[in-house]
Amino acid sequence: GCVPANVVDNVTGLTALVGAEKAESIVKATGFSTRRVAAEGADVIDLALPAAKCALEGTGPMDIGGIVAVSFSSRDRFPALSARLQHALGLDTSIAAYDISMACSGWVYGLCAAAQMVRLTGKKVLLVDGDVQSAWTDRSDANTLAVMGDGASATLLAPGDGVWDFA
Repeated sequence: GCVPANVVDNVTGLTALVGAEKAESIVKATGFSTRRVAAEGADVIDLALPAAKCALEGTGPMDIGGIVAVSFSSRDRFPALSARLQHALGLDTSIAAYDISMACSGWVYGLCAAAQMVRLTGKKVLLVDGDVQSAWTDRSDANTLAVMGDGASATLLAPGDGVWDFA
């Protein structure tokens, strides 16, 4: 995974909006005392690429049968995040690379899609999920601001003897 270096304390950040008592109440209710926030102008690929490189350590580009990228906050709609990652990682252009535009439940949908791709290709498939939510969050809405952070993860799925059942 990859998260921005900037850590925001939620009590401090929310106090200016709603006062100290309400800020502490929101933090207690959500369980989020801090959140990570990307630098102004950062895009999801800035977090997704380092996570993907880490997941692919020790794996050759020819071992990859596909890439699934999940995000709702990619600044650039074209080319797709998956295609930009495919290019930046030096993966073969003949492999499937596509995006799923989702937020919270996106990793689960991506996992199902990537697992099916592993079955079809018999090769490893890279699942990348990330968002820079801070760029899209209303900074005056204390109820959502406290839970919207930035980050990315990468999961490398590999064929094996196990059975993946998503029924």
